[in-house]
Amino acid sequence: MTFHHSTSRPSIPAFSETEQTTFVIDPTPSIKRRHILVITLGLCIVFAMFSIAIYQAIQTTIARSTQEKTKTDFLNSSP
Repeated sequence: MTFHHSTSRPSIPAFSETEQTTFVIDPTPSIKRRHILVITLGLCIVFAMFSIAIYQAIQTTIARSTQEKTKTDFLNSSP
């Protein structure tokens, strides 16, 4: 019992040291990674919104040009 207790005692500080080092090393990269993930997700959302807006604008211009073409074709063909 005492021998097991003495062996478990040095292992606990070793674990706590490794935990401390991981806690000291980990937060900054994890925070940076979170910031990078948030920034990239935000940029992707903004890019998607811009691309959708551009696509809709192109579609409306194409629809207007085709409508104008059909109007002019109809006016030219009627007389």
